[in-house]
Amino acid sequence: MKKTVLEIYALLVCLISILFIIVNLHEVLFGAVKLINPAMAVSEYEQKLYLSNERYTEKWNEKKLKSYTEEQITDIREDDYNSLLEVKRNTEKTRLVRSVLYLIIASAFFAGHWSLAGKERVKN
Repeated sequence: MKKTVLEIYALLVCLISILFIIVNLHEVLFGAVKLINPAMAVSEYEQKLYLSNERYTEKWNEKKLKSYTEEQITDIREDDYNSLLEVKRNTEKTRLVRSVLYLIIASAFFAGHWSLAGKERVKN
């Protein structure tokens, strides 16, 4: 069974499409997990920064530090951490949509070229 250049091209595009599908499927699944649990998207540095008031206020000057009580600093730190989680959640939404679009495009390329390869195979 002799392969034509068109069939080889179509099968090559199918192979590349499968690689894109695998990578983007991973991105979609991991993005969905991070969307459900945005703390997974927080870097180690950011996690350490928000662990304690002492760590959070390291770069504050004395005047700013003395103007807040410990409870107020805790509230500010927790609010900032929740804001960070919301930013991470929004970032993951954007990445998830992009990955889904890439997945759809790669699937369309695969389907079209698989059909083309099948037609070429039938011809020969």
